[in-house]
Amino acid sequence: MNQYLIIFLVLLFSNNIFAQIPAKESVSFEKEIRTILCDIETGNYLNAQSNLEKILQKEPRNILANRLLPGIFSHQIPRKDSPQRIAQIRKSIEAFEKALKILQVSAKERSDVNAYILELYDRISRKERLEFLQKKAMDTSLLPEERSSYYAGLAADFYICANDISELEPVKTTAEKDGKTVFVFTKPKTPAEFYKLKTCVAKGMQMIDKAIDLEKSLGKESEVVWSYKTVLLIQKMRIAEMEGDLPKKERLKEEVDVAKKKFVEISKKSTEKQSESAPSPAFEFLQSELSEELSAYKTSLEKLISAIYVPNDYFIPVVPEPPVAPKPKDLTGKGNLPPKESKLPKGVWKIDSLDGELITEMPGDVKSYRQKEISIYEAEDDDIKFLILSQPKLSMQNPETDEKVLNNLAWSMAESIRNSLLNDKRIENFAIKFLRKEIVSGQTAQIYSYFIGSCQGKTEGVLIVLIGKNNNYAISIRGSMSGEEIRTEGFIESLRIK
Repeated sequence: MNQYLIIFLVLLFSNNIFAQIPAKESVSFEKEIRTILCDIETGNYLNAQSNLEKILQKEPRNILANRLLPGIFSHQIPRKDSPQRIAQIRKSIEAFEKALKILQVSAKERSDVNAYILELYDRISRKERLEFLQKKAMDTSLLPEERSSYYAGLAADFYICANDISELEPVKTTAEKDGKTVFVFTKPKTPAEFYKLKTCVAKGMQMIDKAIDLEKSLGKESEVVWSYKTVLLIQKMRIAEMEGDLPKKERLKEEVDVAKKKFVEISKKSTEKQSESAPSPAFEFLQSELSEELSAYKTSLEKLISAIYVPNDYFIPVVPEPPVAPKPKDLTGKGNLPPKESKLPKGVWKIDSLDGELITEMPGDVKSYRQKEISIYEAEDDDIKFLILSQPKLSMQNPETDEKVLNNLAWSMAESIRNSLLNDKRIENFAIKFLRKEIVSGQTAQIYSYFIGSCQGKTEGVLIVLIGKNNNYAISIRGSMSGEEIRTEGFIESLRIK
């Protein structure tokens, strides 16, 4: 299963975190921009760039074109070092900075774009990266919290510069003292290297103190700033030891302890605040617009463009695959279903889910995962993929709220599938529509059809949301529609609630 989809589904099911439903889009040059998206999908960046520039000649402030162009420049950056690579990076930086001046963007989006620009500068040289950070840190037109983050970025860079010297042998070695192994720090071999170490620490301290001062003006403190304050003080301790100034080292140790304590306090307050603001298990979300029936929905053009606006594949951290739980001992579920002819073409497994309630036929080898209280099952039959998610009912759930719960489940899955596509940087439309209500094994279910489409073709699927006796379920069947009606019909007929 796609790793991002699992993450989004767990968040949506367990915490009731729902994305904002986009308003109906109204954009100029929509047809031309959708054609450009097809060029991007097929890797025809030059043609996409040319057509975007034509749009901008006619409408210089076209929002979508201005969002697309920087991403197209970035996707054309050669992977290997060369003069052409540097030139393309500069084009991308220029386009992003121009877009930020033209577009009205949120603080988060501005932060994301500037973070990517920083990465681009880093691919040119450390010197230009630092110059960009300094320029932003000193820009008084920015909010104080933004400037503080840039000063913290500078401090981080100088810390790395120092740590790369003080952390390695022969500067850092071990020795036995009072029966314990301790670290010993000695001066680098050359005066130039020692001067560089001291300079990086001094500059880092200057930057982090500026960040702290800006935060004080806002009456706030952050974990990041105080973490760098702590590690830079540790670097100063090391230098004092190298210089043989043990009294200074002891004074600095006291400062380190104070900074560490401050960091722990801020971290604890942050954790408590997050805990206090966490969603209640009560059904507050049932009053939201996501409790209304999902009749039809599709990914907006703006959302598709956001998938390539900042090409995060250059720097996004790798999310580990979820651990695979051991295969249940009994996947056959013998005796659970009366004998009947299966409408599924391949060998069928009868699965008794972990909650011991839902029984159904699934083809192939069934894989299971556990994410918090969510049970996740997957199976494949050629190009057809089956997915079941199960979550215990909440304490306040009752028959009067069941319809709203079903609607929330449907919206959760719709948003999750869409978001997983966007996070995979796939330029694909997602659309879903309501088909019918149905009684499945005496329980109420809602059935939807959906498709994931691109310029290369489309994949269709069926979504079933179902309330059991003890659990809520969301079931997706996705793949080629060749023979899927038979498979889907057989799957639905096989569903049983104990």
